[in-house]
Amino acid sequence: MRALKRRFVIGAAVTTLVVVAATAAEAATWRTTSALSTSGAKTSTIYYRFQPWPCTSDCVGGQNSGMVVSTSLYDTSDDGYSVKLQGKIDGYGYTLLGTAKSTNSPVSVNKVVYKYDPAQSGKVELCRDKGILPDNCVTTPTLYR
Repeated sequence: MRALKRRFVIGAAVTTLVVVAATAAEAATWRTTSALSTSGAKTSTIYYRFQPWPCTSDCVGGQNSGMVVSTSLYDTSDDGYSVKLQGKIDGYGYTLLGTAKSTNSPVSVNKVVYKYDPAQSGKVELCRDKGILPDNCVTTPTLYR
């Protein structure tokens, strides 16, 4: 009986270590998607990763699991319109990640898109913000955990 109990405890400890290691590996994995480009705006290659669930200290405030997006944003047209990068997760609305209004230098973007449940999928959208005129936008395919 004692040997059986010891095997059970050791088995549970090994299983816990495997789950923790898999979660940590997932949290550290950066993935890429192609750069976005539309008239007057572009990004460099987009790097993204999903934060672990359940949350660790890597999550926003330690409680919300989201998608981290990292890229450079460029305004490629000196037309007075700004460009914006937005992200969204799991069907929620878009969150502003960054804006640029100068053709002189890129804007570095490294932001987390999160809501109040663990992110399973997301999208990144690049738009040329044309004020009262319709924006011209391009969106990544759906990105998955």
